[in-house]
Amino acid sequence: MTTRQRRGQARCLIDLPLKIWDASRNLIDDKSVAHDVTTSGFGFETRTDISRLRHVIFELRLPDGGTASGSASLVWSRHEEWGTWAGAKISRLSRGEGRKIRKVIHGPGFDWVGLWDRALVAGALVVAGMLLQELLAASSRGLAFVPWLLLGVCAGAFAYLHLRD
Repeated sequence: MTTRQRRGQARCLIDLPLKIWDASRNLIDDKSVAHDVTTSGFGFETRTDISRLRHVIFELRLPDGGTASGSASLVWSRHEEWGTWAGAKISRLSRGEGRKIRKVIHGPGFDWVGLWDRALVAGALVVAGMLLQELLAASSRGLAFVPWLLLGVCAGAFAYLHLRD
């Protein structure tokens, strides 16, 4: 992988406090510092020798006081007399945690892509519900369950739009 491929994503150019644990959830360092954070990885410095580790669980402290956490594979490390520099490739990061990191990288703003996604799904559900109601109204039977069917479509839309993260 070339430097250009590795550096292709926008990154957070401020240092963020970092806590790291090993795969067994044993605390490795709660005073590490992360650099060049992206949603795919970050560099960090720690005072602990991590040369034996291959995977870590991490928690980044964000500027707004919140945290973003996940797990990462250690790609490289360089031990020096004061501590260790390392690079981590994120292997598990939920959509919500990634959104928090992107918000730090891109600054305050509105998630227009997320809104567009929700609007398309809601519009498709409304159109499907209206078509189904027209089909059922046109037939001479089956009118008794139309309100329950529409209630189910609305409940499904609510669950998808609000509970999917």
